[in-house]
Amino acid sequence: MDLTNDIPDLLGQLQLALNARQQDMSLSSLRISLTRVYVLRATLCAQINSRSLINELPNELIMEIFKHALQEKEPCPTIALDVRETARVHTRPLLRLTHVCRQWRSLALAHPNLWQRIDCHHPEQLEEFALRRSCPGPFSLFVNMSKYAELGDQSALRFVLFYSDRLRRLDIAFLRRHDAYLHDQLLHLSCPNLECLTVTNYPPPARLDGRGISPFVVVRKSLFQEGLLRLRALAIFPIPDWLPTNPLPALTHLFLYFRWKCDLRTAHVLSLLAGSPSLEMVHLSQFDLPSDERPNERTHVHLPLLKHILFSNRSFLSSSLALLRQLIIPASARTYLGCHNVRSTTASSILPILPSTAGADHLAIVNNDDSLQLIACTRSHVGSSQYECAFWLSAEETIIYEDNFATWLTHLPEMFPLTTLTSLQLRLTQPGSTVSRILRACPSLATLEIMFTLSYELEEMENALVYVCHTLSLNKANIYTSWDLDPYPPAEPQLCPVLRSLTISLECEVRPIADYIRWLSVISTMVHARARMGRPLRCLRVQPMHCAERNGAAGDIIDAVQEAYTSLAEADGVEEFVLHRSSEEPIDFSMQGQGQGAWDWGEVERYWTIAEDDRPRFYYPWRA
Repeated sequence: MDLTNDIPDLLGQLQLALNARQQDMSLSSLRISLTRVYVLRATLCAQINSRSLINELPNELIMEIFKHALQEKEPCPTIALDVRETARVHTRPLLRLTHVCRQWRSLALAHPNLWQRIDCHHPEQLEEFALRRSCPGPFSLFVNMSKYAELGDQSALRFVLFYSDRLRRLDIAFLRRHDAYLHDQLLHLSCPNLECLTVTNYPPPARLDGRGISPFVVVRKSLFQEGLLRLRALAIFPIPDWLPTNPLPALTHLFLYFRWKCDLRTAHVLSLLAGSPSLEMVHLSQFDLPSDERPNERTHVHLPLLKHILFSNRSFLSSSLALLRQLIIPASARTYLGCHNVRSTTASSILPILPSTAGADHLAIVNNDDSLQLIACTRSHVGSSQYECAFWLSAEETIIYEDNFATWLTHLPEMFPLTTLTSLQLRLTQPGSTVSRILRACPSLATLEIMFTLSYELEEMENALVYVCHTLSLNKANIYTSWDLDPYPPAEPQLCPVLRSLTISLECEVRPIADYIRWLSVISTMVHARARMGRPLRCLRVQPMHCAERNGAAGDIIDAVQEAYTSLAEADGVEEFVLHRSSEEPIDFSMQGQGQGAWDWGEVERYWTIAEDDRPRFYYPWRA
């Protein structure tokens, strides 16, 4: 007999019988009937769920859905080094997945890797996740010391720490106050399998004197009972009153933040680095060593696997260079200096030729009155237009205002191999003599892109344009090629003899037409002079008005200037001429987009998210 269609009829008959007899049934009989109804309902619901389309998906695909749903949440604050008071591990999306249906719940509970991230906000959840749901796999623990102090009961955390052999990651955050005893316990656990440790906002017990807070003493001590042989990532934000002495043979990522004045010396940092030969990423924030230190530059530490080294957030240039001079790193390691306190008269502020800059053949320099940006690149493939950025310097409010970076920039030949430089980009608020000194050290320069700022101190910057164009017209015998176009026999140019591509951009407010005609004459004379010396330009790009606003009468001036500058297309020896409009960016000072985008954030932030102030950044005055 086919019961497929008869079951609903039988249930209907049963309901009619129940309606007719329920008044005569005893209370116990009603309860038994109700229990059987619940059982029948659960059986039917299970059948319906099991036959729904979503439950026909393979378990492997459902697990991918779980992971995707969890990743849509913002990055967990436990991996952010600038921890906020509200920071915690977000478990609500995971718990919601277990409430969808019985199959999803069973599947989620059967996979310990979903329950590995835990915090101390709820002792019951802490114990449930660590000891049951994530077992027997590893787990990571975020301890908000301030929050845990509010809970009062430390027994649950201590109980979990009994299983510290399963601990793979430990994040300790001090946000308002701290329990020194518990903190001491955390740093003296037995964690033989620990792979990541972050300690944030631990306030050092600074000493007080009559003048205020004096630098505190950093104690170097061994952390954890059985060492940290598997530790791959360590972040201390900021440096407290201790620094680990443990050898860290597996450490690949190191972040140290130097907020407080302390007695830390270069030797202390070098000792930590020497015990970590596998380092791939070293990030030092607000790095500043005592001014009276005299580092022993005979001591060198070899880091053969290093990929990134960053000094960020207004680190002191002299301190950063003192450390860099004592490191032996691969030429492929990317170096970033986000520094201040660059003193042009201080020898310690002069950059050494680093491994990351020794092979650089492309250089971009941008500065205004209180900032300097410098990017060095290497052509990654012969004949290719792709560049590999190796070095960045981003200095803010760094130099004595009157000096205006000029003296520091004259030391560039000591700091970079300018003799092999083939491409140079400049945007300098400097005298023409400073620019010419740089060009004089670049005999192999084939491409020059330069922006003159003519909107500030117009006469001085106009003289810079005239001076540079004039010196580009000199021959090696110091014979001036005629500015009134009198013929001269061919001679090798004194500056940039192999220059073939030239870009000139004039950044200025809208000026009278006569100014632009005068500047056009200066550029045209230089181009003709180089052609007569037998070294014509193959490509000339000119932008007479960079970012000029087109409003009112300015529109007619812009059109007239653009029309006048088209005459450069007829210059002798110029094979290709490009006239850029004011709205265009003829010079990419980030080196083919390599400025901000060059950083492999998968490497730099593999274990944590750094604060915005510690991200490499560059300031170009004309850009928002």
